[in-house]
Amino acid sequence: MNFLKRLPYILFPARCCVCDKVIMPGEDICAACDELTLHYPVKGDCCRICGIEQTKCTCGKRLLYSKIAFPFFYENDVKHALHRFKFRGRPELAVPYAKRMFISLAERQISGGIDVITFIPMRKKAKFDRGYNQAELLANEIGRLSGIPVMSLLCKKQDTAKQHSLGARRRTGNVLGIFEPLPGRLEEIKGKNILVVDDIVTTGSTLNEAAKTLLIFGAERIYASAAAQRKRVQSAQKKPG
Repeated sequence: MNFLKRLPYILFPARCCVCDKVIMPGEDICAACDELTLHYPVKGDCCRICGIEQTKCTCGKRLLYSKIAFPFFYENDVKHALHRFKFRGRPELAVPYAKRMFISLAERQISGGIDVITFIPMRKKAKFDRGYNQAELLANEIGRLSGIPVMSLLCKKQDTAKQHSLGARRRTGNVLGIFEPLPGRLEEIKGKNILVVDDIVTTGSTLNEAAKTLLIFGAERIYASAAAQRKRVQSAQKKPG
């Protein structure tokens, strides 16, 4: 390859979607970070919702989506990568993350039963300030890979405190009743199996509220997908005495 053909790779090198290190052209993840990718099914005592070992999942007892699939745990380099994607103007990261989300949906045997894909909405001002809705970007990529139609079905009724700034106990109350169907979209909800896409799942409160709204307005079944889910934090054992 002559210098002119190599120039784009020199000026804009491929970077790992997790650790952000320079990698070979045409690749999107380095070998070390690829080892972090989750693959289903996981053997042993697993959660019926996320398919992960009970000791690692964070799914609550009252979640209204039937299953969730995600390719990474929200920790370490993945946490930093999704921060870049969400807050630092790296929309191109939607492509490699959506590719792995699509694979995880297939491994969880979810993608075959989906009628429509939607995503967690943002308020117009928040989307304008950021420049994009990261959940929408992920949904569009999954739709492109799967051939399943992607449609905006929900809107946010009001601004809320940022979920990432709240403790676990306040997250549920922060999003309670926050979503409603977009005008003219009820027929796209009724009787449908819907996949709701978000970027990060911590307690599942946001996805659960979206699922509740869609079920109230006639959806048949709700599935969920995210780039990463928080792993359960093991509580420290008390020392004797």
